[in-house]
Amino acid sequence: MRPRSIKIFLLDGDPAGIRDAQISMSTIHAIAFRKLQLSRVRDKYPDLSRAGIYLLLGFDELQPERLVAYIGQAESVAVRLGIHAGKADRNFWTDTIALVSKDENLTGSHARYVEARLIADAGLNPRWTLQNTQKPSEDGKLPPAEREEMEEFIDQTKTLVGALSCDLFKVVTGSSTPAAGTDLMCGTAEAPLFHYKGRGFEC
Repeated sequence: MRPRSIKIFLLDGDPAGIRDAQISMSTIHAIAFRKLQLSRVRDKYPDLSRAGIYLLLGFDELQPERLVAYIGQAESVAVRLGIHAGKADRNFWTDTIALVSKDENLTGSHARYVEARLIADAGLNPRWTLQNTQKPSEDGKLPPAEREEMEEFIDQTKTLVGALSCDLFKVVTGSSTPAAGTDLMCGTAEAPLFHYKGRGFEC
């Protein structure tokens, strides 16, 4: 972890609406939005048609207290998200975070490497259940220099996802069950413990 400056733009001025985030001097563009906003996001952000990574986020229909995620990659994130939107097995999906490169230098091979690494790391967070049925293994399929570049991409991706209030890549210790009233994109809000003391009483 290192100090970073992140700019988050609220397209509609709504902290829970369409947001895009960028790290200063970075080539990664992250866009967070609700599933129902997909059509508008594709119109407003043409760079979503580039290669990149995307996170589909939601809750388990049978166990609402369980958080669910699907991590994917595509040559065109916009096209792939449109395909997912028509699939019945993505009914858990309510929120999205898409990450693309601003300079078009991210290739399909790069995206597959990043996807594999993110799936492995997200699997270490017990608060989330991954919908990915296949566990891709792309380690070693990039030249060493490009692997190092993608490790930086992964590091920045985790920073941006966290800044957009999703703790999918957070290392979690203790209870893995979200508290009642948890907001998907705002993490778990634990109830505070109050202590009252006055004349003749204490509780």
